[in-house]
Order: sequence, then C-alpha cells, then structure tokens
Amino acid sequence: MPIKSPIISYDEFKIVHLSDFHFTGRPVSDLSSKFWKHFNLDDLSESNLRCLLEDVISMDPDHIVITGDITNTAHAAEFEKAKVWLLQLQQQWRPDLAPIGTTDLRWELFTIVPGNHDVSRRQSLFGRRKAINSRLRTFMDTFGSTFGIQPQNIYDFNEVFPHHKLLFDVIDLYATNSTLDVPVHVVGLNAVGKIGNTQRNRLAQLIESQPMRNRFRVLACHHHPLTIPYKPKPDIVEEFLIMRDARSFIRVCFEHRIDIMLHGHKHLPFIWKSQIIPELDPPHSITVVSAGSPTHVRSGSSQVYNKYLVIRKTEGNTRSVQEVTMHSRRYDPKEEQFVPCGDEVKLYLSPQQQPSKDVPPRGEDGDFSQR
Repeated sequence: MPIKSPIISYDEFKIVHLSDFHFTGRPVSDLSSKFWKHFNLDDLSESNLRCLLEDVISMDPDHIVITGDITNTAHAAEFEKAKVWLLQLQQQWRPDLAPIGTTDLRWELFTIVPGNHDVSRRQSLFGRRKAINSRLRTFMDTFGSTFGIQPQNIYDFNEVFPHHKLLFDVIDLYATNSTLDVPVHVVGLNAVGKIGNTQRNRLAQLIESQPMRNRFRVLACHHHPLTIPYKPKPDIVEEFLIMRDARSFIRVCFEHRIDIMLHGHKHLPFIWKSQIIPELDPPHSITVVSAGSPTHVRSGSSQVYNKYLVIRKTEGNTRSVQEVTMHSRRYDPKEEQFVPCGDEVKLYLSPQQQPSKDVPPRGEDGDFSQR
C-alpha cells in the first residue's frame, strides 16, 4: 500500500521592528528643568507620529518588537504619552483583541525591552521591596503587561529577563535587558550597556529548556553588540557605547543557536548578515539587525523602521521557518508619509530547502503566486 505524502502548506507572518522613539514630555516646572532644557530633544512631530501609526497599521503586522528608548528622560509623563500612542495603535490595529477602553498593551501583540533612556531615578529610597526601588519601575508599571506580569507581584525586575515568547508556533523570541542601574540623567555612563553573567546564564538555561522542534530563535536587546562601521560623520564614542560584555553575550548566542538578533540604541539602520563561527559543530550563523529611529533625525537617524516577513512551512505535523526577509520604511517629510527604503534583504533561508522547489515564488505584493 503506497504511503501518502504529507500535505505541505505555507503561511506568512509579519513582524514590525521599532526602536528609539524618545517620547518627550518632561514638565517645564520640573525641578531639574534647568538640566533637561540642555538635554531634551525637540518635541516629536505630531505629523510624524500620525503617519507612523497609520503606516504600521497598514502593514498589518502579526507582532511588534520595540527595542528600547521609548522615552527620552524616563519621566512618568513621557511613559504615559508613549503608552497612549501605543494603545491607540493597538486599538486601531487589532480591535478584536483590544477594543476601545482597553488599558493594557497585549502580551501577544507587543514585545518591548527597556533602553538606557528608560532608566529613571529610584521611586522610593525607603521602600522595602526591591521592585519599588528599581530604576525600571516606571517602565514596568507601563509595559509590564507585555511580559504577562503584574509589576506589583514582582520582587526583582531582573528576574523577568530574559523573557521568552513563542510566536506563530515556530519562533522562539527572547527579550533581554541590556541597561545598567544608572539613571538617564547620568549622561555618558547611562549610555553603556551590559547583559551580565546572571542574565547570560539564565538565557542559556532558558534556551536549553525549550525543545528545538525546528523553531527559529530571535533575540531582542537595546544596545548594539557589534560596532557599527558606517556613520555619516566620525564618531569617537562608538566603542564606548557598545555593549560592555558583547563578546561573552555573542558567544552564548552563537552556542545556543540564536538566528537573528534585533537591537536599537544607535539610531542607525544596519545589518550584519550571516556572521558565521565555523568552529561550532555544526557551524552556525547569526544575523544582527540594527533599527533606526522612526521619529528623530538626530545622531544620524533617518526616521526608519523595519518590517520582517516570515515564511512558515507546514509539512504534516512539522512546522519550520523557511525564509525571513526584511525591508525598511523611511519617513518622507515632504510627502508626510512613510515610503519603501532600499531593496528587500533576505536575512535567512532554510538550508534544507531549494527556493525553486520548496518555496513557491512570491509576487511583487509579497503574496505567493502558488498555493
């Protein structure tokens, strides 16, 4: 009796990668305003934010990853402004999951990691609970729902990281915290990033506890683990801004088969594609993607965000990622809209498949021409 071949089907999923909004809003009456008036960026363009919201919704993503620096000075008013904008995005994007009146961002829709500009002063010097004294308390109070936690129930926010999510039944997404316990007003030292031994060990244990099952592994952090070699103007602080324990962190990521690493911090879109360590058995490659800032032109940023298209193959009961492509979208201030930027970049192609045989060709609109 002949054996039936398993049914093969393909699905596509979209991930939007945003970073470094730097929402402003520190009150002028703030006692530290004399300092912040020299540090604060200009208010975000309402036109820019409106166009960004509309453009992201038009992409109809399945998940949104934000890699830090949501605020500019970690003030509560800035977190509130950012949350209002994201709630508006969420409600218009997925009203089925977030109807009008929803006050929390959904865990299954957003993954948000903290950046150095999201590290505030301690909320209390006399509280007994460590989380109350944490410099990430306002961040967690605002975005804790995206980790599926109630901040008031956490003793140490460091225990939240790394955080694991399973996307589309095929992608293991790991959210990490690369910030130091240094508030944003300590200019210079605050910009330095570090993962630390404890978080690296937890990441290794967490990955080892997850069965492979042909899953694809993506990691999100804020600080860049590799020096970005290109900048329009010379940058003497590039080596200072890089993650302090980048070498140890990248080694863990290689050894535990992270496929793509997403980060922000530098405001420059850049891709290190398929960096390979051949000494591993079998050899493994990582692609590192740096996001720009969709809202600012400072520090060389070109008002860019990224969109990733993930092609999932289902063969019988087995699912796997077959292809990941990326394209960027840039804000055009004259047209007051986001437009395609550059060519589509293929970030990943399954080594087991031949494009002409296993993956049907896609048309210009990104849809498969065959099913």
